[in-house]
Amino acid sequence: WWYIGQCQCNIKPPNYQAALAAFESAVKVNPKNACNYSGVAHAQKALGNLDAARVAYEKASALDPKFYQSHYYLANLLLASGQHAKALEYALMCVALAPNYPEQG
Repeated sequence: WWYIGQCQCNIKPPNYQAALAAFESAVKVNPKNACNYSGVAHAQKALGNLDAARVAYEKASALDPKFYQSHYYLANLLLASGQHAKALEYALMCVALAPNYPEQG
């Protein structure tokens, strides 16, 4: 289901509603997989559901504290919503885990 969600995000034009459904199916199959929640978050963000995206990124970060990508995207989301202190917390976690992510550093 996760790969189906990824494909839906990467087709032209992306079908984020179908991606969300696939990622939610992935969560049902394996609710302990941080990548599944990160997929839900990505689709929710693309659909403009920022609160739902934040919750899903937080779940991904909690499930796998070493999953630096979820920290990065959560920091960006929190920064955009004006939650600077919380954004800094997640950004620092990302830097600690992957100092060169994304490649720009």
